[in-house]
Amino acid sequence: RENTFAFNLARVYRFQGKYKEVLELLRDLEYEDIGYNLLAKSMVMMTYYDLDEYDALESFIESFRVFLNRHKNIATLRRRSYLNWIRYVRRLTRLLPNDKAGVQSLQEEVERNKSTIANHAWVLEKLNELR
Repeated sequence: RENTFAFNLARVYRFQGKYKEVLELLRDLEYEDIGYNLLAKSMVMMTYYDLDEYDALESFIESFRVFLNRHKNIATLRRRSYLNWIRYVRRLTRLLPNDKAGVQSLQEEVERNKSTIANHAWVLEKLNELR
């Protein structure tokens, strides 16, 4: 119950833009339910991105990737969609500030493949912010 409360409070904080509070609530939580685990880890990744904490994000991405590969109880399509999302977040963080062609190219690729990418709407939102 406490983990569920912390998760939902973190969601509220995220929408309020209280990113430090989100990280405090979610950083060390582990859920028995794999769905909550994936959602919480996704929220941490988004928060690191929004805080421009790219070193922490890169480290967290790697630990998330390992988590996905270790947990064999995650359905193959779900695992693949999160691994794809990780790949696109990495590419998003590596775009140069004024690389309009790179943003356009990545946006078109995400649009084409959005059915195979977890949180694709978030990636597209961040790409739109770079325009």
